[in-house]
Amino acid sequence: MELLHNRYEIIKRLSDTTVCEVYLCKDNTNDTSVSVYKVKSSFMQDVSFVNGLTQGIIDCRDLNHANTLKFIDVDTDPDNESIIYVYEYADGVSLKEVFARQAKLPLQKSIEIAVNVLQSLDNAHLMGICHGDLYTDDVFITQDGHVKVRGFGRKDGIEQSSIAKEHLSLETIRYQSPEVLENQGLYESSDVYSVGVILYQMLTGRLPFDGNTSVEIATKILRDAPLSPRMINRDLSASLSSLILESINKEYNARVGTASLFISRLTDALRGYKQGEYSAPKEHIAIKQETGKDKKSVIPMLLVLFVVACVLTAAITVVAINGKKMQTPNLIGLTEEEAINKLQGLKLGFNKGEDRFSTDYGAGVICDQSPKAGEKIGKKEKVEYYLSKGAPEIKMPYIIGLDYETAKEKLSMGNFTIELKEEFSNSVPDGSVISTSPETGVTLSNGAPITITISKGSGGGSYTSSGTTSGRINYGNSETGAPTYTGDNPEGNDSEDRPRRSSKQGKKVSSQGSDTPTETTTSKKTDEGKTSTKKEEAKVDTPKPQPKETSKPSESHSSYSSSGGSTPDATVDFE
Repeated sequence: MELLHNRYEIIKRLSDTTVCEVYLCKDNTNDTSVSVYKVKSSFMQDVSFVNGLTQGIIDCRDLNHANTLKFIDVDTDPDNESIIYVYEYADGVSLKEVFARQAKLPLQKSIEIAVNVLQSLDNAHLMGICHGDLYTDDVFITQDGHVKVRGFGRKDGIEQSSIAKEHLSLETIRYQSPEVLENQGLYESSDVYSVGVILYQMLTGRLPFDGNTSVEIATKILRDAPLSPRMINRDLSASLSSLILESINKEYNARVGTASLFISRLTDALRGYKQGEYSAPKEHIAIKQETGKDKKSVIPMLLVLFVVACVLTAAITVVAINGKKMQTPNLIGLTEEEAINKLQGLKLGFNKGEDRFSTDYGAGVICDQSPKAGEKIGKKEKVEYYLSKGAPEIKMPYIIGLDYETAKEKLSMGNFTIELKEEFSNSVPDGSVISTSPETGVTLSNGAPITITISKGSGGGSYTSSGTTSGRINYGNSETGAPTYTGDNPEGNDSEDRPRRSSKQGKKVSSQGSDTPTETTTSKKTDEGKTSTKKEEAKVDTPKPQPKETSKPSESHSSYSSSGGSTPDATVDFE
């Protein structure tokens, strides 16, 4: 009997992902089946990647949705040589494996899979989390046809390591949006783009952009126009084909804006399919030559043509009237300045409504508008927009060790009043957060005062660093489960090579900086901050984090089972 970490009895090896070996195991503490993802030894040597990946997964551990693979635990083995992530288990295969056997899927099944994936993403977006790296291996389909999404938090690890980013990019780059490829930000519509590419592939058997190298693929994504799906699969309706193209628009604010809106429009498309609106179009209609026998039918035909002409005339009149109107642009997530510039460019009037609390958008960005995006508006009508005041309440996030600008990104939802203090530190790099008051996890009201202590470096030159350090991840904080990094440098100076973790940009919000001691954070669209790190050899010492109790989000659909890996002999029938 082979055990992982003296607890998980290996039943069989399920599969390999690029980063992990995946096993079906029995948890001997409660006699349940679980999927165990063991990080491969080649990646364990990259401290930055392991720190980022683990923190990213922990940040997503509260995701609790029928279409999301449920995270259970993270642990290291007794010798600190490996780290594992434990998830729930059910039998099935990934969509990537399905494509290896089947070029494309039936239309109805494709839409159902896409809707289930979007439901998982929508739940994550409501919690301020974007996937950012979704591709077909992250879409898992159980034996009974239910769908689970996995891979949340992986992007955090990739962003912390240039080596991992280069190694993993070729596999997922085909599904990444232009703004993600160019490091211009991560938005809800970035995940919508990835689902659009997957749906395109399911319905056509092809990718909209492909190539032999990452550079070739990225160039096509950024520059080329995709072929209409209907040109490949004539069974698709023009409206569904247009919807798919809209979802993979190169401009993030020109796509279907949210996962929930994409769900609604795909559901309408599926309803149309079930009602027989998706039959293949006829290429031609044969017309018989008129004979003497058919001359009696000429007068009725003329009457029919006259009626048709009247209908067309009325339709043209309606179009001419509606032509004076235009679609209302999407302002959600923009700053006030950006929204005004956009409206003025379209020669539309505008009014500013009363500011509102929002759990979805940080303070200072637009959280609602009237008319809604896409609705018709006349040139003389005005668009009313509403700025977010941030969330009414927010728990103090874990920002210890982050640089100040990145820390403010994580605080933007609360519109807090921030007081800065500075102290010398031999363990925290210059410019990074040493401590906060209140502490991590405390519930705060909007605009509450926060004190952040920032490191001024070692002071007097006592802080030094060698070129290479070894390090460990410590999960000793029972309140937050947030990892801290401690070095094993023989000279005792480990802080300069300590990995810094940039916050996820789960919503299109960020904060402006200030040199004043006290300030109120405001939100403004900026690029997601990046911090480069060095490759380091490390061991990982990881006591289990304390589980965090959360309420389960309400769901409007049935609960599904899930899986953490794929069984070699598993099959899923889509016929």
